[in-house]
Amino acid sequence: KGLNAEALKVRLHTLTPLVAEGFFAKKVVLVEGPSDVAALRAAAKMNDKSFEASGIALVDVGGKTNLDKPLIIFMSLGIPTYVLFDSDGHMSKDHEKKAHVNVQLQKLAGVKEPVEVRTHVTCDFASFETELGRHLKAELGEELFDKAVGKAAYDFGLETRQVKKVPSAMTQVLMSCNLAGHRSATLDQVIEAVFND
Repeated sequence: KGLNAEALKVRLHTLTPLVAEGFFAKKVVLVEGPSDVAALRAAAKMNDKSFEASGIALVDVGGKTNLDKPLIIFMSLGIPTYVLFDSDGHMSKDHEKKAHVNVQLQKLAGVKEPVEVRTHVTCDFASFETELGRHLKAELGEELFDKAVGKAAYDFGLETRQVKKVPSAMTQVLMSCNLAGHRSATLDQVIEAVFND
């Protein structure tokens, strides 16, 4: 349902220049942070897709608790919006505080019976039981993933922890894993959902 003027006004502080890019896009993909941006850009490249060429704004909102406001605004304005978030199931104390956010985001995406913690890809949102980086490591194989990250760190002159935040480095990681016969089916599903008209 649409927002009235007052409800919209109290949410406007979330509209940074990066988020505002969504007003000029055919579709908006909201993510928690730079590692999500890097992973999605890498996965798109692996699938011969381009966010820019498709008119899709890929927006880092700076944390899961910042996803709901731009999501509500874009949905209220009729702008197709996809949201990707971590369920943080590996964080016991923090999870208890943020489990309600997982539920709220799913409700905003139209889920009638949301689940607090799960890996789930739909046409409107994707969630990961823990976090995307941990999910990729488990899905692609810990040893292979760590080796690919280490090589990308060396090749790009990065610290290992920085690799997941650099799209070109993450592309190399995913391509290395793919050449070894391991591909992220989950990321492929997310890209298919995001680029599906």
